[in-house]
Amino acid sequence: FSMSPIPFEYNQPATFTSIQPGHGPESGGTKVMLVGTNFISRSSAVSCLFGSNRVVCRLVSSEELICETPAMRPGRYEIKVSFNDVDWLTSPL
Repeated sequence: FSMSPIPFEYNQPATFTSIQPGHGPESGGTKVMLVGTNFISRSSAVSCLFGSNRVVCRLVSSEELICETPAMRPGRYEIKVSFNDVDWLTSPL
């Protein structure tokens, strides 16, 4: 039995500052750029939820990620992002 230390890293919380564009067709396929701070992922598991529809995102930098919108009925939807497939950050925008 070994008591070797297992590191745990604390990070600043991620925040959103803008989403561009803010709309798209109901057929989906719009590439949406989410801009903010402290976007960190230690894995390839970066996901967005548009309402309850999940899509995979591409982390561009610690300040940008890109998601492609799914096909959805017209309306306004909450956007959430996960950098670890466990915790979800809700966009206040």
